[in-house]
Amino acid sequence: MAIKATSSSHFEPAESKELPPDADQLVVELTQSSPSPLSPQRLRLCYPALCHRLSSLMWTVHLRQRFDSAAELFEKVGKIPKECLCRQNTGMSNLEMPLFFNMCVDFLDVFMEATMGAAQATLDMNRCEDPWKCEGSGPPSLVELAVVQSAANYDLLHLHHQLAVALHMMASFILRFPHPISSLFDNVGQAALFADLTSQPQLPGHNLEQAVIDSRTNFLCRVITEAVQTIQKMEWAENGQDDKVTKLDGKLADQWMSKCLNLASVWQVSTDTLYRHQISELYSKDCDPLAVEIMPAAQDSSQLTSQLLIV
Repeated sequence: MAIKATSSSHFEPAESKELPPDADQLVVELTQSSPSPLSPQRLRLCYPALCHRLSSLMWTVHLRQRFDSAAELFEKVGKIPKECLCRQNTGMSNLEMPLFFNMCVDFLDVFMEATMGAAQATLDMNRCEDPWKCEGSGPPSLVELAVVQSAANYDLLHLHHQLAVALHMMASFILRFPHPISSLFDNVGQAALFADLTSQPQLPGHNLEQAVIDSRTNFLCRVITEAVQTIQKMEWAENGQDDKVTKLDGKLADQWMSKCLNLASVWQVSTDTLYRHQISELYSKDCDPLAVEIMPAAQDSSQLTSQLLIV
């Protein structure tokens, strides 16, 4: 289902289209534990010029329509849609949404890396082994189909990657956030999203409206709040003593914080605000040792002190 921007900055579905018949199987292969030949892990093994064209082919044929449909649903309902709505519009269960968006993030990561590398190298079919070339003896091979793909626009890819990361966060934490697309992207960004990745639309500049930056800050702070809840407290007795030792496992929370900081760096969001929010949340969850470790990252100590007085 394609998506188009309207003058009210919301999105509405364009003409409905059926999903490719083999899309379900591809998504299963891309998300299973044992990598398929076209998984992001395997794509990284191709040299950049070939990986770039293969990624473009996969996105156009298999992933774009499903990604657009899922994103439009999130924009409409502001959370993971109900099972029947997910099945109807994307062919997936709502329980599969976190895995699907995670796969999209990984795929777009590889796609962007390959796009950067492809700019410095050309795809030479003379270097391909004979099994990769059909030369008219049958249906064109995957490589021959990939060669004719147009080069992707890196900045447009990056914009889609930002959306994929945000939707992955919403799906993973079952986060309710009204109209995530029109709230987290300005009008220029909304118009560029869902465009053909080989096109050259106008892209967002550096002069964002403060309302968009505030919305992004609010979104990332909510993600951090949810991430802190993933911290595990483990207790055990040491050397037969009665007193138990408590250890905090915050690896998963650190991974989500890293994702938030990466988005903040391109969303013009203050990382100091995010660090202060993380420290406050850690103290609220009685994870004082972790909060103390992060304390030096906060630059505005007076603002941090004011926030901690409320905890």
